Amino acid sequence: QKEEAKWAAIMAEEQAERKHSARRFSAGISVTGAGTASSSERQLTNAIMGANPLESNVNYADWVDGGFRNGESLVVSFRYGFNEKLGIESGLTYTLLNSTFTTAAGTANGNTTGKQTLHYIGIPLNVTYNIIGSKLFNVYASAGGAMEKAVGGYFETTGHVDGKRSETNRNSLKPKELQWSLNASAGAQVNVLNQLGLYVEPGISYRIPSGSHVRSIYTDKKLDFSIGFGIRFNF
Repeated sequence: QKEEAKWAAIMAEEQAERKHSARRFSAGISVTGAGTASSSERQLTNAIMGANPLESNVNYADWVDGGFRNGESLVVSFRYGFNEKLGIESGLTYTLLNSTFTTAAGTANGNTTGKQTLHYIGIPLNVTYNIIGSKLFNVYASAGGAMEKAVGGYFETTGHVDGKRSETNRNSLKPKELQWSLNASAGAQVNVLNQLGLYVEPGISYRIPSGSHVRSIYTDKKLDFSIGFGIRFNF
């Protein structure tokens, strides 16, 4: 009976600790990377990216080999647990999108290379659910959406003739449309200290078409997989 009472006390303490931890505020910092959208197929230059390719002395009949690469996202998140299982999470994200391409300039001895960079700031809003929770280890899932706004960017093209670099043109670029997305993820966290955890969080997102004329991975790859690594502080 004494052993049963002892274990009952331990389990009660553990459960109370989980409930207390679930109600805490927590703040996380993570870096998230996604895949690459690219194509080896030749496309018409009037379909590429956001700037006018005619400024680089190419025309709609020229071909382009392009690559759309999603750079890393820096995520600062804040979470509040309503109870042992359910919580809500929001924060701020910064994402850098990079794209590159090469065109044929209509002659046998010339081509044009280009680079596009876009900066996005976003606000996510997710509902979180704790699947497994303990002092040392947590498994959770989350789902929700995000709104992102482009805050700057540029489009740069450089001409090459006979292998030599010629004129470079650079134009500022800033899509006006808001980018909305839906997302879901699952995460696992190891609590190295009572108030500090390390976590990994793979996820999937679907970007709702915004109607933007600026082509990027956001327009070419609506469904995207990502994985994030970070640290989380409990208060």
